[in-house]
This record gives sequence, structure tokens and C-alpha cells, in this order.
Amino acid sequence: MANIESVINWFRAREGKVTYSMTNRYGPYSYDCSSAVYNALVEAGFLPVGTAIGNTETLYALDGSLLQPISRAEVRRGDIFISGGKGTSLGANGHTGVFVSNSRIIHCNYGSNGISETSIEGGWLGGPPNDFYRLKGGSPTPETRRNGIAIDNISFDQAKHMVAWIQTKYSWTLLSDQVKAHKQSDGRYKLVIKSGQGKRLNNSLARLQQELRTYYPGYMQQNIAILDGDKNSARIEARNMPASAFTGNKPFDSHMRGFLKDILLDGQTYGEENSYGTWDVRVKGEGFNDHDTSIVRNEIEAEVRKTGANAFAVKSFKY
Repeated sequence: MANIESVINWFRAREGKVTYSMTNRYGPYSYDCSSAVYNALVEAGFLPVGTAIGNTETLYALDGSLLQPISRAEVRRGDIFISGGKGTSLGANGHTGVFVSNSRIIHCNYGSNGISETSIEGGWLGGPPNDFYRLKGGSPTPETRRNGIAIDNISFDQAKHMVAWIQTKYSWTLLSDQVKAHKQSDGRYKLVIKSGQGKRLNNSLARLQQELRTYYPGYMQQNIAILDGDKNSARIEARNMPASAFTGNKPFDSHMRGFLKDILLDGQTYGEENSYGTWDVRVKGEGFNDHDTSIVRNEIEAEVRKTGANAFAVKSFKY
């Protein structure tokens, strides 16, 4: 069976060892973005040996056969991005590569003159527009999403600062499973918020309605539905939203993660007093995979030091 991890491994084996070229793009010493993706897909078994090395437009043409469209919020390790838009992505107008986590990509790019892993921030995705795809028929990459980070024995003020800082900085990742956009069959989108019941549900609904009135005043709010409102699995669905709300530089699902973080993360990122009279902070990162956890831990350690606390108080755990 084709293997998603082998796609990433093709890039890893050539990272820092090849150059970027749009003319000498067939390897083995230089590639461009799309020829690199094609070669990786062939080696990993997603495309047959001998497949013609195409470009971003021929990759777009695999939509529906090899590539399954997904929303930005659904992206995980091994997914593919293509930028520039169908019919307008040729040459320097388009770009493509592979996600190694929800927020980082590996790709052959002009800026690094070769293959490198970068953040998605700073224009590395190319575009807009940006399109995101999951490879069909591949064995899934192993990804443990139940990772947590603990900060032990700090003061109340330090704990208060760290909880707010973590919720703000990592709302995109921590809430990746709780606030998602799903593409409907008619091309429009559905925003799903997993809020749980009671006060969290009511407050989440009120804020969603407020933001829709502000940013999409023409949206008919009777399209909002509450499912399982009496259960812990209660969720809100804002159906039939325009595609433009989720395909631009500031997708609405990302905006709502930041807007709802204090409501939805109250039981996921929190501080509590311990028996020693100091405070412990817990971060249960539903969106942290094994790759991201070490990066996040280092960033949290650096911020803990800024508060004057000992960074040795920071540790990761699984739950």
C-alpha cells in the first residue's frame, strides 16, 4: 500500500542537498515545487513508476481521484497543499508541498534554493488561493494527538500569565478538533463548533452569532443548528456559509478559534492550586501531535523563564 510517511521521507532525504530550478526540474540535483511532489508521490507508491512529471495544474487535475479536498482546519501530517488556483497556477503563480504538521510544511522552494521545512506563516504557502488535499489510498502516518504539557509549582501570577499566553498563542492548534470547517457538496462551507452543553454552548452560540452579524451580515442565521444540545457532545453548525469565508488569508474558522478560546479551553488549558500552596498549569493539547509537542514545550519553557519561574517545571505527558 502507498505510504504517507514515505512522501515526507523523500523530501527529508534531499533536504539541504538539492537546489531549486524551474528549468532543470527533473532531478536528481535540482527540482521545482511540483516536480518534487510528483517524485515523492511516485516513490511512495501513490503514482505508478513512469508517471510523467507534471506541474501544479496537473496536480489540481488529480482532485477527486488521488486527492481528496479538505478544509484548512482538517490539515494534518502528510496532506498536500496547492496554491495559485485551478487554471491560474502555472509558473511562479503556483506552489505546492507537503504538511509535516498542521502548521509546518516541507517543500522545494525558491526562498531556500532547495528543499526545506518551514512554517506556513510568512507567505511560504504561496497563493492565495490555497487548496488543501488528503491523499487517497495511503496507509495513515502514525500520529498521537493526545499529548499534554505540565508546568508545576509556580506562583498564582505566573500561572495566570501562562494560561492566558498559551490559550492565545496556541488557540489554532489546541482547538483544531473543536472548531472546524467542512466543505459541503454544493461548494459552500459548514462551520462546526464542539462546545459541549450548558453555559459553554450558550456562550459559544452567542459569540458566533455576534461575529456572523459583524463579518457576514447577509448570512441567514436560521441556517445555524444545534445538535445534541442536551449532551456533552453538543455542537453548533453554521451551515451554508460562503466559500470565501474559509479560503482567504484570514479564514473564519481560525478567527473563531481565537474568539472562543477562553470559553472552549477552560477545561483544556487551566491552572489549579496544589497541596504545596503553589500552582500547576495543565495543557491538554488535542491538536498537538508527536512532532509538534517538543516544539511547543521549548516555546513554553522560554516563556516560563520570562516570568522568573524555573523552566525545569515544564514537562510533557500523554493522556
